[in-house]
Amino acid sequence: MMKHRSLLLLTFLFYIMTDVNSQNFIHPGLLHSQSSLERIRELVRNKSQPAYGSFNIM
Repeated sequence: MMKHRSLLLLTFLFYIMTDVNSQNFIHPGLLHSQSSLERIRELVRNKSQPAYGSFNIM
């Protein structure tokens, strides 16, 4: 009976681990769109204030 439970537990854990690893990772912290990043890049490239000053502080 104990071997049966252990085998069932191991099978279940294996299933969970393979399911988790098969999913693509999506970073939850990215708050800017591609167009927003391009706008910021242009502001820094043109040294527009206050964006350029904030970039230098960062």
